[in-house]
Amino acid sequence: MGVKLLPSFWVGVNRDLLHLLTEWLVLSVVVWAVSTTIARARVLRPLRLWVKRRSDYLGEGLSCQYCVSHWVAFLVTLLFQPRLLPAAVWPASQPWLLPLADYFASAFAIIGLSALIARNLGKTPPDGIHPDQKEWTQVREEVLNIAPEMEPVLQIAEEKLAEEKLKE
Repeated sequence: MGVKLLPSFWVGVNRDLLHLLTEWLVLSVVVWAVSTTIARARVLRPLRLWVKRRSDYLGEGLSCQYCVSHWVAFLVTLLFQPRLLPAAVWPASQPWLLPLADYFASAFAIIGLSALIARNLGKTPPDGIHPDQKEWTQVREEVLNIAPEMEPVLQIAEEKLAEEKLKE
């Protein structure tokens, strides 16, 4: 009697499809982990600030997990070359089109699943930027958009911070 490696609902499923889905999931997790590390890890904050001082545009992009995930996914797709369109048939007159289409389809499929993972497991904010990487004015504005009644509390906190700075 053999050992069952797959649950009963996978019996009859094409093993190539199972391999493809597993590869897609693993690469998406890799993209999520690497982009989270680049965009949010405290140890890389000096690098993000250094880049931001030189280019505000690139600095903001490097602090956005979703933005970074695109570059990471394009690199991961280039390195591991997953095949999401292996069964596709392309006209013989344009043989270069299938690999190109497969590359971008694979990269964006990985980006999409990575974004779902980040949003549901990583608790990534909708704008992709973690609150500890935002300027105070951005955080204040977001709080007031959600809860305008917090204005007096924020003013008191700002006054106390200003007093503490004067004492230093």
